[in-house]
Amino acid sequence: MTAHILYPELDLGKPATMSRKILTGILRHDLGFRGLIITDDLEMGAITKNYALEEAALEAVLAGADILLVCHSSKHQEQVLSRLIAAVQNGELTVERIGESVARIIRLKQKYSMN
Repeated sequence: MTAHILYPELDLGKPATMSRKILTGILRHDLGFRGLIITDDLEMGAITKNYALEEAALEAVLAGADILLVCHSSKHQEQVLSRLIAAVQNGELTVERIGESVARIIRLKQKYSMN
């Protein structure tokens, strides 16, 4: 699970949850992590006081997060989903990137016979 903490030595100005340098660069490439990357709740103040929720969600996916936690409001969940769909439609987010996350989720479900 990611943390909404700043590591200025690693990525100036972006919390780890939204940092491609941290999630993809360090965690996936440097450390070889192949599992799921799950965000902490994106409705927490560390995110919502500094970013629009929908944009933070998109940044997290672009950074390498596989599962986004939006825990308190179905309205916010719908807004995040709408933003991600729009991002795919306008080319900000690729279907291939979504497919990478789907593949990791399916592999984990298969590993634990959660079909």
